[in-house]
Amino acid sequence: MPLPDHRLIAVEGLPGSGHTEFAAWIGSQPEWYAELEESTDHLPDIERSPLSYVLQRLIGRYERHRSLVDADLFRHRIVTDYTFATHALWAHCILSDHEWALYQKVAVAVVPPTIRPDLVVYFQAPERQVSAILRQRHKGIELDRWLELCRAYQRHFFAYEDSPLLVVRTDGAQWFDGIGPREALWKRIMTYPGGKTYFVGESGLWDGGTPADDGC
Repeated sequence: MPLPDHRLIAVEGLPGSGHTEFAAWIGSQPEWYAELEESTDHLPDIERSPLSYVLQRLIGRYERHRSLVDADLFRHRIVTDYTFATHALWAHCILSDHEWALYQKVAVAVVPPTIRPDLVVYFQAPERQVSAILRQRHKGIELDRWLELCRAYQRHFFAYEDSPLLVVRTDGAQWFDGIGPREALWKRIMTYPGGKTYFVGESGLWDGGTPADDGC
């Protein structure tokens, strides 16, 4: 059986999960290019003006996603550190009810071309760890909202069926400090035939089932 020909991979997760670090590492591999979003570190608008923040992120994600249409995926292999749909999870969790209603009116008009990744890799880190990182970065937003964001990500990817999905259970970015874990996961990605699978730690792997309840 021939190996999968992945041309577009999306590595998803919340800050602190290690997903952006791994996407950047894939982008350093021969023939690969990383299309990464701006870091959520030190973004004052997320606290001062949450609606402005999520709309800016929405438009930025739209422009990046639309640019993939012009990319020649027969010549370039691209990895992103996001999927388009998760912007709404952030918006719903950090906006007030009134702001969420306004956001929805804008979001229905910001619909990029449909581009489905050949594979989505979701980094599922413990929600207590991720929510603590988010709370430390953005003290103006209640911890409960970050916990809900973690759970929203978990629900979203439990039900995700738009592309083949590999869920990676991690303890955070330090999981990939060594070259061994990165290469082990990369080998698994490049031979991944499809469906939904859960990958735990450096080598534990099983098909089906669900990740632990405290993940996000």
